[in-house]
Formats: sequence, C-alpha cells, structure tokens
Amino acid sequence: DVCSSDLDPLVIGAFWGWSDGSGSAMGAIRYVRSEWRGSEVANVDPDRFYDLTVARPRVRLRNGERSIRWPGTRFHVASPPGSDRDVVLIAGREPSLAWKEYANLVADFMQTIGSKHFVALGSRPAMVPHTRPAPVLLGDADAYFEELIGRTSERSQYQGPTGIQTVLMLHLRSLGISTGRLTALVPGYINTGPNPRAIVALVQHLDRALGSRTAIEPLLGDRKST
Repeated sequence: DVCSSDLDPLVIGAFWGWSDGSGSAMGAIRYVRSEWRGSEVANVDPDRFYDLTVARPRVRLRNGERSIRWPGTRFHVASPPGSDRDVVLIAGREPSLAWKEYANLVADFMQTIGSKHFVALGSRPAMVPHTRPAPVLLGDADAYFEELIGRTSERSQYQGPTGIQTVLMLHLRSLGISTGRLTALVPGYINTGPNPRAIVALVQHLDRALGSRTAIEPLLGDRKST
C-alpha cells in the first residue's frame, strides 16, 4: 500500500513551468517533502514525457563519482506532523510531450491509491510588494476545498494558452475527482527564482488544510513572521 493511514489521501501537485514560473510552488513541495519525511513511491519515465534537448539531464558529483539526475515527475508519500491524513506529493517539470497520456497516468495513480482530492500549487507575478507576506488565492475549487482551506474560490475567466496544471485538473474533474488550486502571488519586479515568502504562504495554507504543524523558521531566516 502506498498510504497506510488514510483511505483518501490528499494529492498535492506542483509543476515548474507555466503555472509556477518563479519555482515557488516547487520550492514549497520540496520543503514539505523534506519536513514531512516523504518517501518516493513512483516516478515517470523521462523519455516518454520530456524533450531532453530542452529539459536536459544534469550531471552531479556524489562522493567523487559522477551521476545523472534526469528531469521528470516524482511521487512521494508523506505523513504531515499533527495531521491524521496521509498525502502524496507530486513534483516535477511541466512535461514537453504526451500531455494526455501524462494526465491519464496521474489519474490512474490516484484511482489506484483511492484518492478523490487533488490540489495544485502554483505561483504567478502580480502587483504585490516583496516586503509583505505573499497573498494566496484559491481558484477553480469546489465546495470541498473551500471548506478545507477556509477560503472562497475564485473562478478563472481566462481564455488562451495554458499549462499542464489546468489540463490535469480538468481531466481529473471529468473523472469525478475534486480539484482546486492554490496560487501564491509574487512581486512581478523580482525574477530571481523561488520567493521565500510565497513558499511560507503556501506551506501555511497546507498546514491550515491538513491541521498539520510544519516548522517555517528555516524559511524565514532572520525575518520575523508577519
């Protein structure tokens, strides 16, 4: 069994790319994956879903030996401290290829583990200052996530090119799976990678939803939480 303590684990996903240009959602997933002691249970084949001339593998040195880190999507199961619910964390680069097959793969995984709820994390630039906590919006969510997170959901009126996050959410919803998205707003005038305040805000929203207690002091550094 992937998850041992809950018949309906919450699946949380973040995909670096269109829906997370700053990498803050990926940063939040990686942080809670470490803090919640996530254990990898599955990954996707990079040759099936990535153009490796664009999403290139990276070579690393470990104990003096060279190894390859392939791009992809990884699935970790975790038990947030203080919560009575298991979660599965999905994190990866937005795929280059076979988006329908990719969405089917995630849906099949969720059905296999008996999960009926998926929330996506993202980030986008906005007119917000870097000196204040990052606002987080709940979007395209049903009543389940409105109650779980304690926020009213916004309905997107956007039309145009989109990313894997939206494709995946619409596919899951067509299968009767409850979905929602949490998007952190980051200062549009800062373009230097993951935003620490956005990561903190997303982690705090996950804690609120799960009833968990995640230490955020390492994310704050010398700044006081506000």
